[in-house]
Amino acid sequence: MIKDSKIMADLHGIRERFYEKTKKLSHSELLKVIKEQSQKVEKELSAAKPDSELVVRKKYKVPEPEAMREIHQIREQRVKYGKD
Repeated sequence: MIKDSKIMADLHGIRERFYEKTKKLSHSELLKVIKEQSQKVEKELSAAKPDSELVVRKKYKVPEPEAMREIHQIREQRVKYGKD
């Protein structure tokens, strides 16, 4: 509960700072600022390189959608032919 209240206080502080920075801006200027900042964040995220020590081995990796379809298809065939 204490952690939650601290998080909420931090969020409230962020909202207050955002409001103070943007209260004099028009809607179009505000949208422009938000767009520029989101592009900045996207660039930072794309530039981040994963640490090889933190990368999980491939066998533990979450299957991609195509692999999921194949798994589902195999399960259907097992049930269909009574192998399960």
